Amino acid sequence: MLWGLRFQNENINDKLSEWRMVDSAGFVNPYSPTEINLSDVYKAKINLNSSRIMEYVEYVYNKTLSDSSTLTLTGGVRGIIGPSTISLSHHRV
Repeated sequence: MLWGLRFQNENINDKLSEWRMVDSAGFVNPYSPTEINLSDVYKAKINLNSSRIMEYVEYVYNKTLSDSSTLTLTGGVRGIIGPSTISLSHHRV
């Protein structure tokens, strides 16, 4: 039987600062010699913390048949409510 467990923690600190200035034919309307007038300004700041635990369990069963071929059955589960998998294979020697 094979099994594994993984803990992952992420800290995401994101800062957004966007702006748009409309300039057509070399001038800005309305013009100001002392200010820059922006048409759209977007500012945002987010701090996100994410933690997760991931696990799996897998079982492999091998059986040698009378003709010396091998029958392998593999089954497993990932995550608490994760997808389960089953595979069956037959190999001749």
